[in-house]
Amino acid sequence: MSHIPHWRTLTVLFIWIGTGLGVVWSSLTHPPTTVSVSINVRQLSFRTNAPGLLSETDDNLLVVSGLGTLDMTSRGAPVTIGNARPTTLKVLRVNGYPSTSCTFYGVRSSGLSLRGTSTLTLLVPSASDGASFKIHSHGAVTLSITAQPPSPQVPSSFSCTKVDVVERQKAVAIDGTFNRQGGDSITLTTAQDVQLDFRGSKATAFGDTAIPIVGTVRLWEVGPAGDTRGKPVLLAPPSKDFKNEVVFEAVGQKIGLNTNDLLEFIPHHNDFYLRKFGVGDGIHVELHGTLEGLKLGAGLKDLHSVMPSTFDQIDARRRFLVSIPAIAAVLLGILDKMGLLKKKNEAET
Repeated sequence: MSHIPHWRTLTVLFIWIGTGLGVVWSSLTHPPTTVSVSINVRQLSFRTNAPGLLSETDDNLLVVSGLGTLDMTSRGAPVTIGNARPTTLKVLRVNGYPSTSCTFYGVRSSGLSLRGTSTLTLLVPSASDGASFKIHSHGAVTLSITAQPPSPQVPSSFSCTKVDVVERQKAVAIDGTFNRQGGDSITLTTAQDVQLDFRGSKATAFGDTAIPIVGTVRLWEVGPAGDTRGKPVLLAPPSKDFKNEVVFEAVGQKIGLNTNDLLEFIPHHNDFYLRKFGVGDGIHVELHGTLEGLKLGAGLKDLHSVMPSTFDQIDARRRFLVSIPAIAAVLLGILDKMGLLKKKNEAET
């Protein structure tokens, strides 16, 4: 009866233990991975350092709640300041308050210019037809507006509550009618906390692309200070051409999302983007980038990670791993035909 050397027994034992520990470790660890996400929501909050948001749109109605400053240049617009009679002005400058609200009818608005890192909340009403859209910004916004010629359906005018008219009056309301030829321009800067309500026509396309996201994204309502300790935000039902799902690209896995799921995205080194959003029956959101964590659940205490494990990622590369022995066999065959292996064996004997 042959005796198996002690060192061979230990080697086999260590290999089995190491393999077992490796499988356990790879099953419990979840390395960063690339994801593609599509969700339909009524509300989405996130932090961004993007320099701007939105493209130019024609708005039947634009409401700015939270005004900093407003500068208007006109061909001649009749403006009523407080209780005074209308006065035709070519230049108007006012300073607002956080509680100031300005309403503009029949205008074309530029995209929003953002300052530094802002916390934005995109919102649509519960019965959205794609023509109504809101943005709440925790961070000042700059916006340019150009008056359009009035039409029977849409007037061309504006009004503001409680503003200080430079070199005239303080804490007064103003009302004005833009020049009928159009072209009057307004540049305004908002307060640090502002809401903008856009109401266009059915042909208006609200949306944007390639917006960098800073920090964790949670589907929760954002408070006045930009905190996310408010009410959770649930997914809207998917549409015909838009699904609520997550795709883990490295492993080829798809996860369908329930409309009652709560979601939390944790980017890896801020490599995460709002690739595209558009407004329809909700806000159709496409997210893409590298995540360190993705959690979902029925409630805050039920949130759990759904990230692929290291084992899943290794398994996804099994074709590559299986090819290694095949490549080695081919190389050995080539060496054997060249007689190199035979020479080596003869030298050893």
